[in-house]
Amino acid sequence: MNDQTKIVDKVRKLLRLSEAANIHEAENAAAAAQRLIEAHRLSEAVIGDPWSEAADDGEPQPQQPPPVDPHVTRATLGEHGARSPWRWRLAWAVCNHNGCQPWRLGSREGHRTVAYGTETDLAVAAALYAYLEIEIDRLADKHASGRGRAYKGAFRLGAIDSIDDRLEEGTGSAREEARTVAKQRADTGDTTALARVETAIATIDARAGRAVSYMQGRGMAYRRGRSTRVSSAGGYSSGRRVGGSIDLAGGGRLR
Repeated sequence: MNDQTKIVDKVRKLLRLSEAANIHEAENAAAAAQRLIEAHRLSEAVIGDPWSEAADDGEPQPQQPPPVDPHVTRATLGEHGARSPWRWRLAWAVCNHNGCQPWRLGSREGHRTVAYGTETDLAVAAALYAYLEIEIDRLADKHASGRGRAYKGAFRLGAIDSIDDRLEEGTGSAREEARTVAKQRADTGDTTALARVETAIATIDARAGRAVSYMQGRGMAYRRGRSTRVSSAGGYSSGRRVGGSIDLAGGGRLR
């Protein structure tokens, strides 16, 4: 099992263990998974120890970071019978933090949400999407039942936007930790450590751009952005309020 397969398996295991009692717990699990994912991406893109074992001449040799897989492919995130604004919003949130770009396919048989990106990024995004789709739908049934279809749909959108914030926190937390470690290494003489981390972050951020270029190169009328229209202000506010009260430092930590 290679490192990429291992990280995807770790994410799936983490999410399987997290059947949420409420939206806070779902956010905790998603944020913890995102932190794990980003830490792995950074460890792949920058070498923690910049020196290999001494060469024959006794001089240490700089290690080179592993090559970044530039190959863009497509994977299915979910299938559903009708257009689903909340699922599309969820696809945007998950893909935005994992170097992928979503796309919708429709036919008389139903609708399918797919994404473009590297194989590993797609596997991670699909795992997050599958977990969050089930949990958001289940929790909406629990917390917005009896308030009408519009309220329930808006509740889902509000919860997703809060989860989007938590995914951003997960990514940022992993990056700040990497920067902190790099600064500590700089204090001990590794003067390029922080620069390598920043280069790694830029490399990771460029993945989504490659996916967009791939799609545009195949004639896909790709447009950035997402719909923000909601059908119930009260439902949306409730979803945001429920999702926004979580304390990231208080839960969802990897054990």
